[in-house]
Amino acid sequence: MPGPGCSMLRLLQAVQRVRIYTPFLATVAVVLIVGSMISTNVAVVSQSGFTIITAVLCLHGCGFSLGYFISKALGLSDKVCRTNSIEVGMQSSALAAVLAKIHFPHDPMIVAPCVLSACTHATVGSLLAGYWNLTAKDSEQL
Repeated sequence: MPGPGCSMLRLLQAVQRVRIYTPFLATVAVVLIVGSMISTNVAVVSQSGFTIITAVLCLHGCGFSLGYFISKALGLSDKVCRTNSIEVGMQSSALAAVLAKIHFPHDPMIVAPCVLSACTHATVGSLLAGYWNLTAKDSEQL
């Protein structure tokens, strides 16, 4: 019977093999959660979706940009600037959507922006992190 060290080593090797897929799986999970909320608010999203999406894109675009450029202005390394950008741009709108649904269950107009914001920040943040990871120098891999 293998000891705890051997078992732990096997577990860590298995984790290393699936590690590259975890950002994608996290994004899929958020999309599924948000998709279920969008499906219950289809009328609101279809009626004012463009306005909400424009506002959400401006919100997260400013977050990603300000997080990066303020960090850069403070003289931080490029790796830290990228990390701050993602942290600021990807605020927890999934939590906002859940809280809005719990506290305002009869007003879908309150839930819709949070839902679209969660989907937007997950998508844009993942794409930005992937792009930066591909373009980063070997010494500053994220």
